[in-house]
Amino acid sequence: MTPIDLVNRLLLGSGRIWYFVRFSYGVKDSAPLFLVCICLDRYMAVVHPVVFSSVRDNKLRALVSVLVWGLVLGYGVAKSLVDNVLVQFELFSAIILLAFAVMLFSNVSIIWVLRRSVAGKEEMHPVKRRAFRMVIIILAIIVVNYLPPVALMPSCRATPSPSTAVRSV
Repeated sequence: MTPIDLVNRLLLGSGRIWYFVRFSYGVKDSAPLFLVCICLDRYMAVVHPVVFSSVRDNKLRALVSVLVWGLVLGYGVAKSLVDNVLVQFELFSAIILLAFAVMLFSNVSIIWVLRRSVAGKEEMHPVKRRAFRMVIIILAIIVVNYLPPVALMPSCRATPSPSTAVRSV
């Protein structure tokens, strides 16, 4: 949406295009929900392989994907239509906190299981070693990308909103 946003700011100045820009930002803000689905799928495959192999139904994955798409599009529409910045901030905060917590838990659990399965052996199997390295890299990417917004959210929320300032007077 950046080219459309630039053309609107420089040439058009239309208020209607802002709806599309806010919709695209809403989709971008809620996209980590798909990463949560991938992390949970990998978590079930590594930590609970028996359950994963018994529930290996693609219809269930498609249903979850449609549900997540519905949430993403609903959030995008809500962000484009609702002008309340505080509500948008709280929803974005909830999405990022949920995504960070679930992805961190699932990747740490996968690392724990991969390390524990090799505890008595001298050397890790090459496939497990590659999987272990990949999960470590993914965990580093998750921490680098999601820890700053998660760490900064309490300080952003600590500023009083106009409604609480009026009540305290």
